[in-house]
Amino acid sequence: MVTPLYKLTITLFALAILTPNIAAVVGGFEDWPFTPAPMFAHYLGPGSERYSFTFKGEFSDGSTKQVGYYSVGANWSLLRFFFKYVYGAAGRKSVFTQFPADSKEQFEERLSIFFSAFAKEYERRNPASALKRLNLVVNKLLPEATAEGEAHRVGYYSVSEGRFRHTWPNGRDL
Repeated sequence: MVTPLYKLTITLFALAILTPNIAAVVGGFEDWPFTPAPMFAHYLGPGSERYSFTFKGEFSDGSTKQVGYYSVGANWSLLRFFFKYVYGAAGRKSVFTQFPADSKEQFEERLSIFFSAFAKEYERRNPASALKRLNLVVNKLLPEATAEGEAHRVGYYSVSEGRFRHTWPNGRDL
């Protein structure tokens, strides 16, 4: 026999589970646990813009090359570390925002510390190269999987000054 208390318990339990999920569907929340997407995945539709970031080194002999993929581990490990713990850029309401009250000065100081260590380690591993400047570059990707479109400099680290300078949105000279 089903008692009224049993019915009430089942109803409250169902409401406790269904109410937040219905609110997530209606409100369009895409944060865990209210998302069908895999953990840490973001929805990319056909019109979604995609970007890649690179570190481009300028050397004393005038040459330039991408220098960001020499870290220990997978090719993406250094950039993943950089964007999670150093760059920290995301919308103020994003769950990925690391520095919600960031200023330009704090951003430049954080990147100066990172690129100082990066430049020293790069030169230790490549003693024949005279690194002059490191550019942080954002590349807009074209619809083709590997093609890069426009490149914009976010800022640069001067090895001689030991400082990172933020240049965005004036960094369109690449």
